[in-house]
Amino acid sequence: MKNRVVITGVGAITPIGTGKEAFWNGLMEGKNGIGRITRFDPTDFHAQIAGEVKDFDPTAYIDKKESKRMDRYTQFAVATAGMAIKDAGLDLEKEDLDRIGTYVGTGIGGIETMHSQYEKYFAKGPSRISPFFVPMMIANMAAGQVSITYKLHGPSSCVVTACATGSNCIGDAMRVIQRGEADVMVAGGTEAAISQAAVAGFGAMKALCTGSMPPVRSMRTAAASSWARAAASSCSRASSMPKRAARISMQNSPAMARTLMPTTSRARHRMARIRQSACSSRSTMLA
Repeated sequence: MKNRVVITGVGAITPIGTGKEAFWNGLMEGKNGIGRITRFDPTDFHAQIAGEVKDFDPTAYIDKKESKRMDRYTQFAVATAGMAIKDAGLDLEKEDLDRIGTYVGTGIGGIETMHSQYEKYFAKGPSRISPFFVPMMIANMAAGQVSITYKLHGPSSCVVTACATGSNCIGDAMRVIQRGEADVMVAGGTEAAISQAAVAGFGAMKALCTGSMPPVRSMRTAAASSWARAAASSCSRASSMPKRAARISMQNSPAMARTLMPTTSRARHRMARIRQSACSSRSTMLA
């Protein structure tokens, strides 16, 4: 018989709020996290809006020296993992750290670091490339840094499956616990891909909304999905938890509006634009 698994703690850094409570309140209020890009000048780009995480200070969660050796996507992962561990009520000093693992994935990895290092290479040559370039860029460094920071010695891995990465990590972590390979897993996804190369690339494949004006208000049906980045979940076996510990009430969640399939040519084109916009919301909510 497989072990039952529950989610006991949550951490989130998103464009509509940092922390579990702020994120949930943002969803319930229909808060809009989309705005004009500020991390670089988007004037020459077709897509000029994105869901950015604002006012994030990595030193509030990570040692200042260590934070400089992490790409932004890794900083998100380490910070949200700490939130999830705290939310779960885990005292790591009293836990068997060999039985706590980490499954944290990313769709792209340290693309901001890659972009900045390429600029340095073209301007000053190969001798000026940082020795931390590769460790900051590679996709598995988020999981590695979470394990290192919190001294988690259990199974550690990284899933890279584009927008499904976070969900796949949580699912794989659940199966690790079910197989008895760990008692607790810190799992989730992280992303920080609002850089010139990424925005230009997604724009070239027609995956982003074009223009410079953000939506006046967000669509609750879209905001209620799992597109927000850098959400980490701390999972543990249910043997020591009440049976209803993982139950989530959706009674107060916004109703999902029905979509009627159009039949006219004009309506089909309109639906195509809506789908493109929905896809772009997912793609641009990369903080």
